[in-house]
Amino acid sequence: MKLSSLLLLFAVVTVPACNRSSGGALVFIQSLGALVPDPTRERVYLSDSVGGRLIALSARTGAVEFERPFGTTLGGIALDLCGEFLYLAVPGSSRILILDADDFTDFGRIDLDRRPFDLSMHKKGLLAVTRGGLVRIDPVTKESIVLVEDVADTDQVLAARFTDDVYLGQTLNGDSRVLRIRITDSGEGEVLAALDLEGEMIDLALSFDDTQVFVGTRSRKGIRVLNSETLEVEREIPTGERLKAFTVNATSTRLYLNTGGLTVEEINLFNLGRGQTVVTPFEVNANGLALSGDQLQLVTHLSDGDVDLSPLFETTLMGAGQVHLHEVYPLVVSGEPGQFVYVFASIAPGYFFIDPADSVEPRFLDLLTSELRVILLVQLDASGEQKFEFKFDDQSLEGARVVVQAVSVDLSVSAIGEVSNPFVGTILPPECTD
Repeated sequence: MKLSSLLLLFAVVTVPACNRSSGGALVFIQSLGALVPDPTRERVYLSDSVGGRLIALSARTGAVEFERPFGTTLGGIALDLCGEFLYLAVPGSSRILILDADDFTDFGRIDLDRRPFDLSMHKKGLLAVTRGGLVRIDPVTKESIVLVEDVADTDQVLAARFTDDVYLGQTLNGDSRVLRIRITDSGEGEVLAALDLEGEMIDLALSFDDTQVFVGTRSRKGIRVLNSETLEVEREIPTGERLKAFTVNATSTRLYLNTGGLTVEEINLFNLGRGQTVVTPFEVNANGLALSGDQLQLVTHLSDGDVDLSPLFETTLMGAGQVHLHEVYPLVVSGEPGQFVYVFASIAPGYFFIDPADSVEPRFLDLLTSELRVILLVQLDASGEQKFEFKFDDQSLEGARVVVQAVSVDLSVSAIGEVSNPFVGTILPPECTD
């Protein structure tokens, strides 16, 4: 893709907690190597590690948009920060392919002296778990530096969005270790914190503002929420059974998990209350859960090899646009007349203001803190609508991920209702624009 900025998605969502059935099989993948959402193209990229295929699925229809065979074992996938290229690990040939994200055509390759597996994109370069070490690769010069030695093929790397930190999840003799690694000004790695946990590593996820790390291990301890600087456990999210797979949405308000069996549970991260469940026709594979880029579809890889797409919300798209500073973006929140709605926002770093369209006083907000805070509590009028306008008005926003949510609330109970993502986008840094 050659886009100057990422698309926004405007949606209105109102749905009660309920059970949902899987949306049906989309494609068969023998062994899932990686699953990466692309919110700009409304796609999900999947690598079939054993079958040697790279696949692009439509996150809207589930249709296969592109499929390219490589005839060899494939590893991780990373989407570059400008959304133009895909990096695909090819362990057998010790190289990483660079592909045009639009149609998978070749753009280049990075040759290594070791086999690459999991990939993640950081603002200081491409990160690769390789046989023998975690390396940082300069995408331009293609030079690599080892950040940490002694990693395993199954280790998982997670790049922070706004800091110089990298998180590595390792399985060591049946238990887990999480490392916080700082990429120094010289481009090398410095381990700043470490934490040992019971059970094999399942997955890692970062909160929207990089202040918390969600860690799932194969144990009955549940999912730990760590302070991203100290790696101290701030709280535990009980799962009741041994965890098999989990994923966290882009605003750190909802978590989806599977502990074996045929159900995926939703957990409200504000009060740890249970929400809706998704029923699958077969068991979910380990690490077989993800969310589409617009956060409205649950992607599951099942034990029979099928990949399913399950809609989590009933949505009405309100149009699309591009994220630019100093421009106003409208949003209409629809629901039942008299219904109460919270409007949340998460963004780091920077400022923006929200202006209810029927108000003469704009609200200017400082969202530099890590808390996802309630901005407005509104009651929909007799028409069942409330109009808002958003304006992003600070240069420090360049490169920031922006998420604004509307939340349906039943004020007679303590639980927050279902979360939607009516506004999702990224303001790209200047080097990504034409």
